[in-house]
Amino acid sequence: MPSLIPCAFVNPLPGNLVTAPVTDTATAIKYLGGKSNQIYGPGYNRINMSLFKNFSTWREQVLQFRADAFNLFNHPSLGNPSVQNDNPNGGQITGPQFFQNNTPDARFLQLALKYQF
Repeated sequence: MPSLIPCAFVNPLPGNLVTAPVTDTATAIKYLGGKSNQIYGPGYNRINMSLFKNFSTWREQVLQFRADAFNLFNHPSLGNPSVQNDNPNGGQITGPQFFQNNTPDARFLQLALKYQF
């Protein structure tokens, strides 16, 4: 029984069926089974916000209160889909996007005081 789920890419032709030289894009797509790099990730959506308030203390000295919110709306940052066709997870997103070590993916709040003199 044939599969009812359509495939995104066709299988390439066997090598013995390639008889003419490949000179244009249409022939390459015909022999190779599709264009490469057609799977794109979900993108990167992150909104950061900061609020500042300065309080005058004495003469030109200022106490500054600061509140920072990273990933304010707590939007998930998903990784790119798997591009390995021979893997059961091919085309699936299997984890979060990696930014760097010690970078939180979830909402993160930070409060600070700074005294300027």
